[in-house]
Amino acid sequence: MSSGTIWLGTAAVVALMLSAALNLALRVRSRSRLAERFEQRGWGDRFESFVAVRPQYMLATAALRTLASVAVLVTTLVAAGALSVKPDLKRLLVGLGSGVLLLLVFGVAVPNAWAKYAGESLIVRTLPLLAGLRWLFRPVVWLLEAVDPLVRRLCGVPVQDARSYADELEQEILDVVSEGERHGAVDEQEKEMIESVMELTDTRVEEIMTPRTEMVALPKEADLDDVREVVRTRGHSRIPVYDGTIDTILGVLYVKDLLLRDESAPFDITREMRPALFIPESKPVRELLREFQTQKMHMAVVLDEYGGTAGLVTIEDILEELVGEIADEYDAAPPAEFTRIDDETVEVDARMRIDDLNDRLHLHLPEDEDFETIGGLVFSRLGKIPHVGEHWEDGEVAIDVVGAEPRRITRLRLKINRHKDNGNDR
Repeated sequence: MSSGTIWLGTAAVVALMLSAALNLALRVRSRSRLAERFEQRGWGDRFESFVAVRPQYMLATAALRTLASVAVLVTTLVAAGALSVKPDLKRLLVGLGSGVLLLLVFGVAVPNAWAKYAGESLIVRTLPLLAGLRWLFRPVVWLLEAVDPLVRRLCGVPVQDARSYADELEQEILDVVSEGERHGAVDEQEKEMIESVMELTDTRVEEIMTPRTEMVALPKEADLDDVREVVRTRGHSRIPVYDGTIDTILGVLYVKDLLLRDESAPFDITREMRPALFIPESKPVRELLREFQTQKMHMAVVLDEYGGTAGLVTIEDILEELVGEIADEYDAAPPAEFTRIDDETVEVDARMRIDDLNDRLHLHLPEDEDFETIGGLVFSRLGKIPHVGEHWEDGEVAIDVVGAEPRRITRLRLKINRHKDNGNDR
């Protein structure tokens, strides 16, 4: 075996080990710990640009790993004399066996351990090398990037639905939480709370607010007896005050302020109320929570696109998104939002969101800009205000109205028929 073969084999093994370790580290390393390493090196401003080209680094290291693997295998065959003019089966088996052993040790075992225990350090220390590999293999990277959307289409995933790095990171976190629940490290309530926190980013105010039809408010002409009656019967500590109609909210009356007022002075609700916080219904809940914190407020009036009152949202509504329903001594026990009667029948509150119902029952009920709740869907499809006993079917589900008021649906019963062919069956 010549010295050239030895040097080539050594270089191939080193390239294989390094490229495999880098490829694994780029795939599985913690983003937060990696960002800390960049900060320690004084490269904090370069981290986001690194994240943007991370897929290209992975493709470049994968290309080098493939070439190095071929080089290792060829070198072992040459060293064993298996590529001579008259190949010998024994030499061929020795060469292949040696090559496979080197690939397993330096292409799998060592890189796995290296990436696992020092992946962040490896990436930071070899960043110039990664940039060089990306430049060296740029034709290969471009080719592989061009193949990606084709494979995506073959897998039935539209190109526009490809997930961003942030979406992938969020899904990885949820996967880790689910794995923790399976192993007993995270209980069910903790898992649900973590998932709720993650979903809060995409939740808008209109999804959690109390709709205007259910708001409790007082006209500006209300006297002290009217206020006492609302407080006694409804138990609210903050009550919106309106002029004429609920679309013209003037402010919010804080019941605790009434405890400090001069009893001998005439009562004027407009003098007792405080300014209201007005927000659009499209406002993200996370931003609203931050606004509540900075302005030290607990309630906001939600406006629609025309400036009318769409509803009311409180800090309690946000907390309930995270921890579930919070009831106090004034809250009557409401019917459960979702009640399973048997394997194929459920009763739901008409205000239950369609996306939640679809997720829970694995249905395909249509979602539309004009409605977000199951009651809104039924109302839209029937084209009138339904009364108790009305029936409607949508392919895999039959819906009966079991609760209604003169102007709205309150309760629905769903009978699921998964065997019916509507083009959506799973």
